[in-house]
Amino acid sequence: MSKAIELGININFVLIDREYFDIGVLEKIGDHGLKYIIPAKENPKTMMFMGYQLKSSEMHHCYYVVIKDEIKRWKMVVETNVVKIRYKKDGEWYDFAFYTNA
Repeated sequence: MSKAIELGININFVLIDREYFDIGVLEKIGDHGLKYIIPAKENPKTMMFMGYQLKSSEMHHCYYVVIKDEIKRWKMVVETNVVKIRYKKDGEWYDFAFYTNA
């Protein structure tokens, strides 16, 4: 990533596999002033977020909620947002969640 920036490559977002969800990775991305999107893993914390009241978006025919969160490890803290989206397609409900600093 640092090399790409040095070469003048414009990076708008960094898409990260959930296996690389780590405070060190998030800090490095933030240090470069970049935005990230990471699918959220199902764990007790993200399952708690599933119970939050969803807002409606008539224009996009979906429901969503944005929750401010902190990822902590030792003395390091990274502020992030958890976004949960629920939508209906062909009569079936789908939902997903992701972390982002956007």
